[in-house]
Amino acid sequence: MYKYLLFSLGLCFPFLVKAQIENDSIRMLFIGNSYTFYNNMPVMVQSTASSQGVKLACSKTTVGGYTLRKHLSNEQTLQAVKQGGWNYVVIQEQSELPSLYTEKVIAKVYSAARSMDSLVRLYNKNVHIIWYMTWGRKDGSTKYGKSYPLVSTYAGMQQRLKTSYLELSYLLDGWCAPVGMAWERVRQEMPNCELYQKDKSHPTKAGSFLASQVFYTLLMRESFPVKYTAGLPEKEARELSRIAQETVLDNLTLLNVSSEAMTTDRPPHASK
Repeated sequence: MYKYLLFSLGLCFPFLVKAQIENDSIRMLFIGNSYTFYNNMPVMVQSTASSQGVKLACSKTTVGGYTLRKHLSNEQTLQAVKQGGWNYVVIQEQSELPSLYTEKVIAKVYSAARSMDSLVRLYNKNVHIIWYMTWGRKDGSTKYGKSYPLVSTYAGMQQRLKTSYLELSYLLDGWCAPVGMAWERVRQEMPNCELYQKDKSHPTKAGSFLASQVFYTLLMRESFPVKYTAGLPEKEARELSRIAQETVLDNLTLLNVSSEAMTTDRPPHASK
């Protein structure tokens, strides 16, 4: 029973979840680990789209604790990428690696990211690659904080993640999903909203909902009314969505999403 539970949550084994795809759906693939699959976050993105009258089919290939380097040798990840036809591919690196010192990020993260970027583009014409900027641990990195004091606090770790993911987006001409930036705002503006599980790392439902609102806003590049709340209190969901929308729409240039894209590269079925 325990092994079955681990498998179903993706904590130990890789799995590919395919959405029901209609011919005219926007197709979105998430590649990552537990920061992606916790609380079924991609389903939240798809449900948000559905509530807005947008046909979006989200699939994911995720493994707990996985790095991009491991995904590059994972048969299910490779199969999903080579399937082709994805409009958007979201890529998330292991939660701590991009926060480390620059030399290690270049060697461990950027090299694997280049390979994944090339692979995705090879099999998916006109795809938009989105780099998933994650959040700092609640109290910083306990694993690396002693050897690299800069990430021993939340603020220091968050700044390093922000820098690495933005640079990665610029280097590979992708978009950046600023989940970590929105997370930082929620910590400041909604101090009573708990974004972290007890492990001070993984997201609560509120944290995953916040991430989903960032991704949907990035796809639409415009504000939208909150109709789907993922079971959260309506007021809390509205505030989380507001912060997510503002974080994206106020920073399109920073996120490598040009203002021109809002009119010339708009996804289909977007509500007006």
